[in-house]
Amino acid sequence: QAYADYLLTSTETFARAYTQYVATLADDKQLLEILSGRVSSGLQWHPKDFEAVRQAFDEFFSSLGWKVNSAMVGSGPGRALPQSARKLEISSRR
Repeated sequence: QAYADYLLTSTETFARAYTQYVATLADDKQLLEILSGRVSSGLQWHPKDFEAVRQAFDEFFSSLGWKVNSAMVGSGPGRALPQSARKLEISSRR
């Protein structure tokens, strides 16, 4: 019961959501595979269900004046880059 309570804390829920957000934007196949194995246990979101969470993160970062590099987005130009060439870049619009 203690572990279940821990999994439901806002800190742990945020940590799992942010991990999935970064893995999704980076299109990190290895991490996404690991996370997909946790969907059936309810520890991670199904990609289709996660879309709303991803959008919430995007809106949050946008409200801070941050812009996620388009090369990070799975459907963007970064998808053609080899995994070793992709990196997380966040730039300020200020």
